[in-house]
Amino acid sequence: MQRLTLPFIAAQAEKEAPALPDDRQRSLSRDFLWAERDSLEQDLLRLRTEFDRTFLASNPTLVQRYPIGCCREISNGVLSLLKRDMEFATSPGVVALRRFCAAGGAIRPVWGDLRRSYFQNAWQIGDLYVDVANDSVVRTKPKVEILPFDQAEFYAIKDYESYAHLAESYWHTRVIPNRYLPLLAPLYPMLLVYPNGRIKVHSPYQTPLYQNLLSNHELAERFTLVSSWSAARLSPSEVTCLVDLVKGVQSQKLELNTAPLTDVAMRRIFEEARTTELRFDVQRCQNLVNLTQDINSQEMAFRNRDSLVQ
Repeated sequence: MQRLTLPFIAAQAEKEAPALPDDRQRSLSRDFLWAERDSLEQDLLRLRTEFDRTFLASNPTLVQRYPIGCCREISNGVLSLLKRDMEFATSPGVVALRRFCAAGGAIRPVWGDLRRSYFQNAWQIGDLYVDVANDSVVRTKPKVEILPFDQAEFYAIKDYESYAHLAESYWHTRVIPNRYLPLLAPLYPMLLVYPNGRIKVHSPYQTPLYQNLLSNHELAERFTLVSSWSAARLSPSEVTCLVDLVKGVQSQKLELNTAPLTDVAMRRIFEEARTTELRFDVQRCQNLVNLTQDINSQEMAFRNRDSLVQ
C-alpha cells in the first residue's frame, strides 16, 4: 500500500502558501529586479497576450466570460511561457529574471487571500508579488500587477474558518458543515450553497487539503463542531438537491444522510479517520477525492443545464 509521509504532507501544505521573503530574496530582488520592474511588466503582458490567444482558441466556450474565474489557468499558463522564454532570454525583463534565478532567486506560484476580498493565484518572485491574472475578477483592472510583497496584502489561508469567510463574501455562497456525507467529511468538511440553490462539496484546493492532513483532520473537525458555522444546516429543498447530486454518483460506499449527523456521530467519523490513519493512505484519500470530483461534476452539469434553460 502506498503511503504518504509527514514530511511530504508538510511540504505540500506550505508549497503554495505565501510567506514573507527572507533577507537573501530581498537582496537578490534589489540587485536584479527592482530596476527592471517596468521591463518585466511589459514582458509579462506580452506573454499574457500570447496565452490569451492560444487558450481561447482551445476553449471557445469561455470567450464570453474570460478572464473572469480563470486566474489559476492564466497564472499557470503564463508561468509555463515564462520558463520557455527564460531558456533563450533576450528581452530586458526576462533577462533580469534569468539572472535573478541563476543567483539563487526564487519564483513560487502562490495561492491565498488577496486583500481580504478574493481567492487568488499569483507568483512570489523574491520580494515581489506578481499577478498576471489581475483582471480575473474585475475585467477593467490591468492584466498584470507587480508590487512589493509587503504591500500586496496577500495572506496565507491556514484554517477552514478563514476559507469559509472569504468563500461566502467572494462567491456569495452559504457555507454549511458537511454533516450529510460523512465518508467525505474528514477531507471535505464544507458544502457550498450557491444563490441558485446548487450545492458543491468543498474544498478541493491543495493548500487547505494538505493543511488539514497535517493537522490529522483537526482543522476539519474544528470547523464542523466548534466554528461559527457549526450550527448551519441545509434546508429541506437543499437536501433534495444534494440527494439528486449523489444519485448521479455510482458508489455503494457513499452514504448520504438526509438529516445532519449529531456532534457525537461526527466526532466518531473524525476519530475513525485518525485511528485508521486515513491521512497517510494514498488510495483511500484518492478514492475520496475522486468521489468528490464526481459529485461536483454532477453539480456543474446541473448548473450548465439551468443556464441553458434560462
